Amino acid sequence: MPLLLFFLSSTGLIVLFSFNLLQEIWRGAFSRAWDGAGHQSIAKIYSQSIFPDTFGWSYAYFGGVPFPNFYPPVFYWLNGFLNLFLPSETALKILICLPVLFLPALLWKFIYTLSEGNRLAAWMGGIASLFLFLDSRFIFTLPAGLDFFSTFQIGLYTQPLGFAFLLLWYINLQKCSRFNWRFALSAVLLALAVLSNIFAGMTAALVAVVVILEDIVCLRRARKSVADPKNQPLEQTVDLSRKRLLVHVLSSFLALCLTLFWVVPMISAYKYFVTLPFVVEASQLLAPVWWLWFGLAAAGFYIWSRRPTKAFPTFAISCLSLAFIIIFAAFVAPHWLPLQSPRFLAILNFLLVVPVGLTLSEMFRRFARLLGEVRDEKETLSVRKVKYTCGVFIFLLLILIIFSSGTRTGAGFSFVAAGEKPEIEQILNFAGEHTDGRYLVEVINPQKNPAYTDAAFDARSINSYLGANGNEVLTTVFHEASPNALFMLPVVNSFSDYPDSFGISSLLADDLDFDAQPVENHIDRARFLGVKYLVIRTPQMKKKLDKVSEIQTKYEFGWWSIYELKINPAASTAAKILSNRPALIISDFTLKARYRDDLSYIRFVEEQFADRWFDVFLARSAEVKIDYLEGWEKFGAVIINDYKYNDANRAFDKLKSIAEKRTLIAISSEDGLFQKIQEKKAEFGRLEIIERPKPGASDKILDSSHPTFHYNESSIRKLWKNIRQILETNKMPVESNQMPIKIQKEKNKIQVGLSSGEELPILIANSFHPNWRRTDNESIYPVTPFYQLTFANQPVELRYERDLTDKLGLWISAFALVVITGFVILSNFGKNQAREN
Repeated sequence: MPLLLFFLSSTGLIVLFSFNLLQEIWRGAFSRAWDGAGHQSIAKIYSQSIFPDTFGWSYAYFGGVPFPNFYPPVFYWLNGFLNLFLPSETALKILICLPVLFLPALLWKFIYTLSEGNRLAAWMGGIASLFLFLDSRFIFTLPAGLDFFSTFQIGLYTQPLGFAFLLLWYINLQKCSRFNWRFALSAVLLALAVLSNIFAGMTAALVAVVVILEDIVCLRRARKSVADPKNQPLEQTVDLSRKRLLVHVLSSFLALCLTLFWVVPMISAYKYFVTLPFVVEASQLLAPVWWLWFGLAAAGFYIWSRRPTKAFPTFAISCLSLAFIIIFAAFVAPHWLPLQSPRFLAILNFLLVVPVGLTLSEMFRRFARLLGEVRDEKETLSVRKVKYTCGVFIFLLLILIIFSSGTRTGAGFSFVAAGEKPEIEQILNFAGEHTDGRYLVEVINPQKNPAYTDAAFDARSINSYLGANGNEVLTTVFHEASPNALFMLPVVNSFSDYPDSFGISSLLADDLDFDAQPVENHIDRARFLGVKYLVIRTPQMKKKLDKVSEIQTKYEFGWWSIYELKINPAASTAAKILSNRPALIISDFTLKARYRDDLSYIRFVEEQFADRWFDVFLARSAEVKIDYLEGWEKFGAVIINDYKYNDANRAFDKLKSIAEKRTLIAISSEDGLFQKIQEKKAEFGRLEIIERPKPGASDKILDSSHPTFHYNESSIRKLWKNIRQILETNKMPVESNQMPIKIQKEKNKIQVGLSSGEELPILIANSFHPNWRRTDNESIYPVTPFYQLTFANQPVELRYERDLTDKLGLWISAFALVVITGFVILSNFGKNQAREN
């Protein structure tokens, strides 16, 4: 009853103070939130072309992206399930709003459970949580999730759902010490938290580890103890501790097994996850009011430690560990780990409602003692006394005054009703009739003035809904999903008022010289990527494009214009036969945070892309050990950047045989193999040695937020010019490059039709991913700009499918689900049998 009363009260306050926002959401036809439009679009694509599978490919963005490999799938899976019965926009709104409305009540229950029935603390903490949700004074400078602004205006839709599962799991965990239905529920809820939101999932995993470690400590103590406080025999105490440890270990293990259908594909393809840590200065993150919140929490922990409940050690250690992760992420996060301290900090701050509630409840008790309501800590409170009742009323009135003094989350950028933004609908209708090329949508600075803010949200919406509309677009919210983000985002930025390169490490986005190239160069590069339509809003960019001869037609839609580019026969269409045989590069690569002078495959391709020279494409060898290299005969040249091998003599002989038939470009190295090649270079027929640039003094990481450095005179760019000159001089033309070729894209499948007497290099303008495989098991290579390259003389078929380890993860998850279901059925059957007997 108290929980229901609080739920009704909190919901009433939310409706009262956010009525305009909720009304806007209710009548809205589509999301207009910053990331929300992307979530709605990819959710629609997922529902239509992937669901109920949890593994698939979308052709809509970046030349194709895997989904939801790198994004927890439960939010999209639930959306797809609801779409079976409801319109897509209704399903999305339910999935967003329900967790948000129930979270205050869940926090009430969370505090009540951890404090072992402290109802006053639950009410105080529950009321305090409303400030975190609704009061603008508690919103981070950088939106971090869970609050209404982050959820509805920024569109961080998955975090409330994940946090709800985290709370439900933690509440259930307090009573989970036996092999009963709570054991099964614990495994399921922990898995759902991990599969709903990565930040809530990592927090849940952290707490699970802390719980298991605490159980191990308790078991060790029990074994050393003579008897417990209840004078139970030692053996019984040890058995209980051992059983509790086993329950928590097995439930966590089953939860892990349940997640493997997603975790295994994500980890196996993590090399192709494009990201860098997001570092934020504390001064940019926290408002002054947060120090009051932390002070209340610190006082609450002190009060709790004096009268600890069973949950206190685990919760306190978990909060301290989470705080350590936040500090670690903010200052020393490794380049390969995409931690975002603001997102973890938001979760920590909402978890702190427990000690904050305890502090406020203690203040209430002291207030009641001052009025003569209670005499000691154990005596219950009552509103029957007039003084205390008046005091409570004044306190609640004061809370409402403070609450109402803060500004509320606006409704302007949450959802848009049908007909409210006719330009967006007109552009989408136009695109529905023009599907013969990719779309590039200008990115607009949302901080310039209110008009630009409005246009910036429109641009994000247009870009996202074009993909859901059936068109192909260069960008989307999900930057990290495709390596082509490193190339396509800088191209979009070159036509934009505002750079949009968040979360990636791209040389092109950092290059002032690339940005300063003439607009004709950028148009040529965009056409290479298959762009035919430029969707432009700002007067500055329109002024540039109006002077360009490559524009065929201009269409007007209010403040927006669509520029149709003239057809370029050399543009990178869906598939084509290359004019010259590509060059094979033996080199490592990384898509994580990189330094300015890192030399890897990605850097070579970025230099080629900036140069706009695509006569000889650069393909990366999957085999990086030289002595095991195969298939090099299909290429026109081989470039050695990394010298890796098992047998140096066999590697030497392999390179020697390559140099007899193909151009071999060896970049100097201190490795013994290169030294041997240099000593005996007279034995290599077509060897070209290029001096490797000396490591630079700069330790600057490419954060790509905006162009900051001139690269035209850099040593690596000079190295590329030498390589280009050699490739241009020795390129091997493909005689049959004008042969007609057909390509057909279907769900998780690409079919290429051709017939030739020789194997031809075929460029497929679809993002490379290791889960793309030819049905005949022939090789597929990543090639400029991380498209797919294959060789064929007859029709070939490529399929996007799970590999053996991915299938193993899927089967383990299915088996774990069967085990949990069977356990619940058998345990209920056992209970029924016991009752009958």
